[in-house]
Amino acid sequence: MRGSLAAHYGAHCGASCGAHYGAHRETNHGKHREARHGYPPLIGIFISIVLLCCALAANAAQAQRLPDFLKTVAIAEIFPGADRLGPPEGKPMTARAYAGERALGRVYLTSDVVNTPGYSSKPIDVLVALANDGRIVGAKLVEHHEPILLIGVPQAKVDHFISGYVGLNFVDSPPRHGAPPPVDIISGATVTLMVIGDSITRSAIAVARAHGIDK
Repeated sequence: MRGSLAAHYGAHCGASCGAHYGAHRETNHGKHREARHGYPPLIGIFISIVLLCCALAANAAQAQRLPDFLKTVAIAEIFPGADRLGPPEGKPMTARAYAGERALGRVYLTSDVVNTPGYSSKPIDVLVALANDGRIVGAKLVEHHEPILLIGVPQAKVDHFISGYVGLNFVDSPPRHGAPPPVDIISGATVTLMVIGDSITRSAIAVARAHGIDK
């Protein structure tokens, strides 16, 4: 009898205690799980916001502004011998220059091609005309925010510096690493003019490669 009661009590206690312990463990496990997973939704939202901001910044940085500046410059100013431009297209964006039906080359905006901010941390925009053989046939500063060019160095000197790149061909004669700029820098605006020269050089090479001019 005593053995039967003990067996009955043990079975009852085992089932009851087991069920109670299991429920308690599951409850605690759920609490721990909530504790572990309570923050991830907030982190996910934060990451989404960061990615969205990055995407917007990237889109802004990749905005092609060539069409805006083509409206402000006569074709003869930038591409001698051309009488019209085709629609801006491609990536990096360029506009084909024509004399009648003959394609002469392409016109592009340096800041659409290379990211080279100036002393002001803002782009220096130069329109460049690139002939089909890779030769630069025109270059014109169209917008900048450089303080030294606004109050220190005359615009005529800057234009003269930029015109020094006309006639150069970085496809036939790529710049050597570490070599000095091919055009003399004007004292008083060293950083700004080096940025302009670098943007013209690198963008001409990039456009030539992207559009098959280097072939």
